[in-house]
Amino acid sequence: MPSQNAIEQQLAGIYNWLLVSNKKNILRGLEKALRDDEMLVDLLDGLFEGKTITGSAMGAAGILVITSKRLLFVPGEKAKAPFEEVPYGEITALKHEKSFSSVKLTIATRGGGVSFKTFANESAVRKFADRIREIEGGGLPVEEKTTNTILDTLTSIFVDKTTGPDFLEKLKKEGDDKDRLIDEMSSLNFLFSEAKKISGAVTDTELYTTDPGFKKMTVNDLVILSSLASMADGTMSDSELVFITSTIMPLNPEDSPEVAKLAKDIFSFESFPLHYRDNLVNY
Repeated sequence: MPSQNAIEQQLAGIYNWLLVSNKKNILRGLEKALRDDEMLVDLLDGLFEGKTITGSAMGAAGILVITSKRLLFVPGEKAKAPFEEVPYGEITALKHEKSFSSVKLTIATRGGGVSFKTFANESAVRKFADRIREIEGGGLPVEEKTTNTILDTLTSIFVDKTTGPDFLEKLKKEGDDKDRLIDEMSSLNFLFSEAKKISGAVTDTELYTTDPGFKKMTVNDLVILSSLASMADGTMSDSELVFITSTIMPLNPEDSPEVAKLAKDIFSFESFPLHYRDNLVNY
């Protein structure tokens, strides 16, 4: 059983580890699950539907890990088992399918299969599947399916802007006090600008005005993305709330005349209107 320090050294070289929630629980789970000679190759953060571990209706939250020995799911919260494995040699096919704000990876095995839903971008999932295929000798069939919707654009903007290398490097330089970065006025301007792009992408689509359910569906997906971003400690800073509200308020999901007027006033500014900050935080 490798030590946590040894595991953390391996994880430091895996980019997706930076995006993982509940790191302390995950580390404890990896310490119990990994063998002494087992190396970490890649991982994804998301929701798992397995044979032993199933979680809620949406799946069990945690990480799916490619190791040198097997595929391994380690839950981030209490589950029926400390981990679940899929041995190499048992995998018969892979399929990754993009829909709305997530990508679902299905791993078919000789005894059935498991699935994993992640909010990582599609290229990260494709790279993950390719690594499994390489370990399996390159002959494993991989099916890729994409459903093109406006939410693909939303997810791409969200992921690119909040999980890109430059953004993460800035966060790392700030150390543990990450809130200092987004509390600066320049960062608020950045978040405000990106929120306007997202809401604009929605309102500019034909479905926004012709399909009554489209607005509600879009807002629900934006809330899912936002809640995922806050899963590490279960709370949101004022700046995170400003970003989320700045994205959702212009869509006015309740069709409130008061909200419509407030949104019009706020979004008439090119940069973040600091005097409206409380309105956005308390929306």
